[in-house]
Amino acid sequence: MIFSPCPAKSKASCRLHRLGCTQEEIAEKIGTSQNHFTQQFLHQFPDLEIGVKNLLDSGIPHLDVAERFNMPLIMVWAIDLAGRKDGKWRMGWVKIEAL
Repeated sequence: MIFSPCPAKSKASCRLHRLGCTQEEIAEKIGTSQNHFTQQFLHQFPDLEIGVKNLLDSGIPHLDVAERFNMPLIMVWAIDLAGRKDGKWRMGWVKIEAL
């Protein structure tokens, strides 16, 4: 399933969630209750990340994915690199060495 571009509040909540803000902090920033945030927005984050990763897996460049989802390029990279344990980026030729 490819996630459609988020409305403004959802985009803001996605960014704040990625930055590590709590549900209460995000709800306050977007002007809603924590309960409403949980019901309306929180369930969208996994779909968003799966959609981004699926497009990247299919070989679409990060910049193109960012444009498709109307999100900052740095957020696409953050989603891509989150949870990576293989030490490799998608570009293949870049390797992250553990210290």
